[in-house]
Amino acid sequence: MKILSVFAAIMMLLLPSIVFASSENTICKFDEKGFLILDGRKQFPIGIFVSFSPAWIDSDPNTLEESLKDIQTSPFNFMINYSSRSGTLDQKKRYYNQVSKHNLWEFFGVEKYFKEIGHDGWQIQFEGTEQEVITKTISELKELPGILGWYIWDELPQDANLVRDHHVWAKAADSSRPTLILSSQHETYELKQYADSGDIFGIDRYPLPSRGDITLVADVMDNLTSATPSNKPLWLTVQGFGDYVYGDARNGVKVGPSTLRGHLRGPTPAEMRCMTYLSLVHGAKGIIFYYYKDFQVSYDKNTRWPAVKAIASDVKQIEPILLAEKFSSKLVHANNINIHWMAKYLNGKIYIVAVNASREVQNILFKFSKPVHVSNIMQGHSFNYANDKEMVLIMDGYNSIVLELTEVSDNQ
Repeated sequence: MKILSVFAAIMMLLLPSIVFASSENTICKFDEKGFLILDGRKQFPIGIFVSFSPAWIDSDPNTLEESLKDIQTSPFNFMINYSSRSGTLDQKKRYYNQVSKHNLWEFFGVEKYFKEIGHDGWQIQFEGTEQEVITKTISELKELPGILGWYIWDELPQDANLVRDHHVWAKAADSSRPTLILSSQHETYELKQYADSGDIFGIDRYPLPSRGDITLVADVMDNLTSATPSNKPLWLTVQGFGDYVYGDARNGVKVGPSTLRGHLRGPTPAEMRCMTYLSLVHGAKGIIFYYYKDFQVSYDKNTRWPAVKAIASDVKQIEPILLAEKFSSKLVHANNINIHWMAKYLNGKIYIVAVNASREVQNILFKFSKPVHVSNIMQGHSFNYANDKEMVLIMDGYNSIVLELTEVSDNQ
């Protein structure tokens, strides 16, 4: 493996010109700030983990069609598929033709092709070496439509050199698509090890209800930003599930209401929205919701899935703001660490995206270099009042808000 890692290190010197190259054969690329460019348009990626088996195209075509339609009519613009490896090559070809017909994109999963993954429940058996199976799989599929990239690592094994090897092999087999990695490690020194192990760096942080404070989402995004180059695409996975789904609920056993009162519950809609907007404010260049299969077996499926789609829809609504330039930090200041915020500048307007990470009502005072007034409340609700060069927001717990501000000239 040391020899392979030396080979990977050499290849990494050559890869940047390939990964971000602009050619007719490149499926997608990224701009200088790490934002996705797909179909000739800069986009903010909003994804969801799924488990759709290509074998369903023969064994359960109705479920497959209903599932793809459900995603197509939702705000998501890509999927990460845990079951993409299942089925024959012919079934995969027909599956991805169907994915493409629904105008969907998917990351194909090669994340389990490790001889020792470190988790018995995740380990799969395959013939040949890791390099051979990755090269063969990608080479067979790379001409198919609907495949956005290759999902090469999902948390385990925690071996940066090994993950880097998988990245190099995937790029050698298909230089036209990006690789995506996902880490469950959270400290800056840990994340730095993987900075060059994939084109897109994803991370998950599931704090609720008993793993810590909701602001851990903000902390891990700050750590990931510190650990990677400024042009790296950083995507955060948003917790949408409750831990109870990993017990009897997965096997169709009804879970009693008393089970859901404590640490097994899922996050509330307000908590999910708070985590989502915290990730945006702290620099996420894409978000991924976890996970469609869990939502479908959730006791509150009829409310949880619509709530997830509503949050994703709101993120989609402010896509132009998320892609816009930052408003200079020298021109605006605020004074409450419980309210996380960012300022963007677009078409002559200032946009404030703010989220209260506290359960309690909080207020924040913004000070601008010029007088402003609130011209539009685009999302959320709060008391806001702007006068001259100051603006106050009073926000409910876990609330988020998007404001459009107009600078007032001296003669107005």
